[in-house]
Amino acid sequence: MSNKQLPLPPRFAPEIQCYEARQIAVHKDPQTIEIQALHREVGSLKAEVALLVDRIRSLTDENQRLVEGYVQSDHLRQDIQGYQEALKNIMRYTLVTVSECRAKAKERQVQPEAGKAVPTGDKTCSISWDSGTVHLAEASALI
Repeated sequence: MSNKQLPLPPRFAPEIQCYEARQIAVHKDPQTIEIQALHREVGSLKAEVALLVDRIRSLTDENQRLVEGYVQSDHLRQDIQGYQEALKNIMRYTLVTVSECRAKAKERQVQPEAGKAVPTGDKTCSISWDSGTVHLAEASALI
């Protein structure tokens, strides 16, 4: 074994150190921290929506079983269909409200120095209701 000095590992090269310093600076940027917090919040909201959709789905299935088993009157069946339509309307209103909030949030995320919106990804969560079943879908736009 000779006493030659070994070259420094690649991670200690000056250009790598500059890159690491830039990454540290980017991670301490207030806008970046805020964006990361918003992404985490969106992720937790998507998980919460998924749980709520599963709960709605199970309640819908239970409701359908009860209707088929116990409701013999056409008048009661019509009332139930009316309630289901009301639920659909509530969900549509919720989607429109969420869409409006998303648009306002995008307006707030405009960077004043660059004049461009901060990229937040193009996948959004949407809920659709058809024939008594609730679906959670990834979509590029809401209603």
